[in-house]
Amino acid sequence: MWDTIIQRTGEVSRFYVNRGITRLLCGDTQGGLADFLAHRNRPYPGKWQVPFVGAALWLQGQREAACEDWAYEISRRRSGELTHNDEAGGVEVPALLWWASAHEGLGEWRKLAIQELRDRDRRNRRVKDYGPGPLRR
Repeated sequence: MWDTIIQRTGEVSRFYVNRGITRLLCGDTQGGLADFLAHRNRPYPGKWQVPFVGAALWLQGQREAACEDWAYEISRRRSGELTHNDEAGGVEVPALLWWASAHEGLGEWRKLAIQELRDRDRRNRRVKDYGPGPLRR
C-alpha cells in the first residue's frame, strides 16, 4: 500500500516515514532503516529530526550506532540545519539518547543527552509549555 502511495504522490517524505514504521512493526528493520534514511536525505522545506534511524539501528542490535545517530541528529539541530521540532519542543531525540545511556556500556552518551535536554527546556520555556514537563525538569 505504501509503495503505491509513494509512487502516486511523487514520493512525499512523510510517506517514507509511515512505510518505514510499518516495516519496523512487521519486523523488517532493514527496510524501515532504508525508508528513514531516504526521508532524512530527501529535500523538503521543513527539516525535522529523524529519531527513527537510531530506533531501527537499536532494534537491529546496533546500540552504539543508534546512539551515534541520535547524537548526529542533535548536532544537526545545533547547527541550524533542522528547522522544526517534534510536538514536545525537540526533546524526542535527546530523550532517546538519555534512555539509551542507561544501558550497559553506553553511559558516555548521558552527558550530551542531559545537556541537550536542558537546552531544549530553556528554549521551550520561551514558547508554549509543550511536552513532558517532568522529563524536561
